Order: sequence, then structure tokens, then C-alpha cells
Amino acid sequence: MASNMSCIGITARDPQDFGRRMSLLLERSEPAGKVGGHELRVWSDASGASVSFVLSEDGVECATPGFRARSRLHARATRFASDPDCRFCDPLLVEIVDARGELLPAGHAAR
Repeated sequence: MASNMSCIGITARDPQDFGRRMSLLLERSEPAGKVGGHELRVWSDASGASVSFVLSEDGVECATPGFRARSRLHARATRFASDPDCRFCDPLLVEIVDARGELLPAGHAAR
């Protein structure tokens, strides 16, 4: 069963298997903060794969895959964007810059 979690290597045979896998990750997650009635919990492994869970008294509101490993690219944050599909997801938009902080043209890798 394909999902957005497959980008970090989490796959499942069917919805029930997916639910079991996500429950296990949630059990192994660590608290990362609370705001109002919501708690953020994060699971990650040695490869850097991670899942961030937003919980409320109703259960899991959002589960977002990510990658927590260090990058060799330099980035400069520009702004947050809104995600129309999830009120908890506001992706951070960045510019890729060189070691001097100058913007790299699209398609070029930092050296």
C-alpha cells in the first residue's frame, strides 16, 4: 500500500498493516512540545527518517514524514507557506545558498 510515508521507507500491505506500523511508531515517539490542546511527538531512527505526530484529545490529527539528517547544502529560510490539506502543516520555504550566503541559481549544487 503506497502512501506519503513510503518516501522514508515505511510501507504496508494494507490499511490495517499501515495502522499497526504507525501505532508502533507513535508508541516509540518522543514528546517535542505542546501548544494549547495539541501535543507534538516525533519518532526517528538512525538513518534520519522521522515521523512527526500532532495529537489532540481526539487522537492523531496529523502524521508527517520527514528526514532529520544533516544536509551539506546551505539554506536560508524565506517564509512559511500554508498547506490547504492540513492545518498543522506549514512548510518552510528556503533558498539554497553557497558558503558566502549568495543565492545559487536553480539546478546548481552547493560545493
